[in-house]
Amino acid sequence: MGFFGKSYELIPLVGSTNNYAAECVLKQSMADGAAILSFNQQIGRGQRDKTWIMTPSRDLAVTYYVKSELAFEGVFVYNKAICLGVCDFLTETLDDSVAI
Repeated sequence: MGFFGKSYELIPLVGSTNNYAAECVLKQSMADGAAILSFNQQIGRGQRDKTWIMTPSRDLAVTYYVKSELAFEGVFVYNKAICLGVCDFLTETLDDSVAI
């Protein structure tokens, strides 16, 4: 697994950061540990087909690409740890409350 965020792309407007990352992976143009970020994601979706609407320039959508051989249960815990770390970092950096 690579270093998170060493390689990243900030996209002003994107349909979905997950879909964009998947396209990059198919083109083999995405490095391990790379991040796709956007302050304006138009068709965000979550687990169990839940959708949401972002407030442009207020919310942040991030997708990390990680080459992993973890079992499914390990991926969930790994993802949770990354989310909590990003939340802590943004809270300290912005000196404001941040919610996941």
